Amino acid sequence: MSDINITEKTKRNILTDMVRGLAVILVVWGHCIQEGNGAAFSAEMMYFDDRLYQLIYSFHMPLFALIAGYYAYVSVLKARTDKDRRSLLLRRVITLLIPIVFWTVCEFIRNLILLNKAGVPNEGGIKLIVNLCLAIITNHWFLWAMIICFVIVWFVHYYLKDSLLVYIVIFALSLFVPDGMNMQAYKFLLPYYVIAFYYASYMSQKADREDGDHTGVIDKLSYMYEQKKWICAIVLIAVFALLFIFYNRDSFVYVSGYRITKGIWYVQLIRDIYRFMIGLIGSICAISICDIVTWLIKGYSFPVLTLFGRYSLGVYIISGYLILLVLRIYTDPLNPNDLRASIEAIAIAAVSVALSFAIAKVPVLKKIIGK
Repeated sequence: MSDINITEKTKRNILTDMVRGLAVILVVWGHCIQEGNGAAFSAEMMYFDDRLYQLIYSFHMPLFALIAGYYAYVSVLKARTDKDRRSLLLRRVITLLIPIVFWTVCEFIRNLILLNKAGVPNEGGIKLIVNLCLAIITNHWFLWAMIICFVIVWFVHYYLKDSLLVYIVIFALSLFVPDGMNMQAYKFLLPYYVIAFYYASYMSQKADREDGDHTGVIDKLSYMYEQKKWICAIVLIAVFALLFIFYNRDSFVYVSGYRITKGIWYVQLIRDIYRFMIGLIGSICAISICDIVTWLIKGYSFPVLTLFGRYSLGVYIISGYLILLVLRIYTDPLNPNDLRASIEAIAIAAVSVALSFAIAKVPVLKKIIGK
């Protein structure tokens, strides 16, 4: 791979941190709408019909998966030997497993204490261990999704030479794999992860080709975008807005699942294709808007967004617990109000990034937020 110009590399790092920061802020916002709009709103799952919630969830997790997939290729590119490759896999899995296990165990112990105080007898022995293991493998589903996606692309990249046919088979089979244990979410995010992985691979190979060579489809689209950023962004936003008109409760993978053997197969397939397309177009819109902003305001580092981007994993984890354990104490008696939930999101996001920053400064603790 050819050396990348330092200025371009810096711009790329700012852009990706910005996009990742935007994505995690959207996560906090969505969670505040879901959990901070009153107990009845959350218990009756009314958030699935909330248009602002639908807007956020139509693309924010696919956006995260695209960023992760892009960086997955950057990581595997650096591993040259078999030892390096195994070390990379182990490192990536452990980095995500530590926060999953740590926070889940803390939550599990807290629940046991609360049950004990309430006079509910705790199940001990094997049943307790089984319950803890189930909690670990189902908690923080997005981190598990990133582990699964990375393991798949790692294996296909090193041992199956990035075979497109293999991925086609995986995607086809995933339509028949039963949902449950968060499988529907894992299946949903994998295509985005793989697309970004392939894109990063293509752009890496492009760096070795002669400048001005725009013969490939991706080259032509990239060249057209660079020449007409505004027009492309407007078209993308218009397409996304048109797609969003049809977004409803059944568009959520949490509601309708990701399996064509469930219900009428062609209805589910259409729903899955639609869900994939709006997630992809929405993510590209977000990336395009961030890119245009960095292009218009050259030289500015966007410290707030990039800070959220660098500590996105910590914000994702800590905000979830702040919302459930602190925010809901005050918001459960209230009526739904998306404006109030948006203000709550700002406060929760700010506290979460501050705590993540502080934790990252302590060597013995930083691994619990993936640092």
